Amino acid sequence: MKNSIIDKIISEINRLSNENPSDFFYMIDGYADDYDKESLRSLIMDWEKLERKSFAEFFPKTWAVVLLLRNLNDGRERNKEEYEKTIHLAKEALEELTHGGAK
Repeated sequence: MKNSIIDKIISEINRLSNENPSDFFYMIDGYADDYDKESLRSLIMDWEKLERKSFAEFFPKTWAVVLLLRNLNDGRERNKEEYEKTIHLAKEALEELTHGGAK
C-alpha cells in the first residue's frame, strides 16, 4: 500500500511538472486542495498515517511544492515566472521521489 501511495504522489507531481506556466493559474486549485482522495495533499496525509512519519522530513522538496501550491491558491493571478518556479520545483520533487527521498 505504501508504494502505491508514493506511486500516486509521483503521478501527481509528474502531471504538475508538465503543466504550462501560462495556463497554471487555472490548475492550481486542483493540485492545492485536499477534497479529492487522489489529490496530492490527501495522498500525503494517507502516507503520513501509514508511515507514522513526517512526509516533509523524508521529501522536503515535494513538501515545498505543496506549500507553494497552498500559497498560490488564493485566487490571485501571479506572473508567469512564479508558476515556472513552482513547475521547476515539481521537477526537482519528482527526482527526489523517484530516488527515495532526502538522504
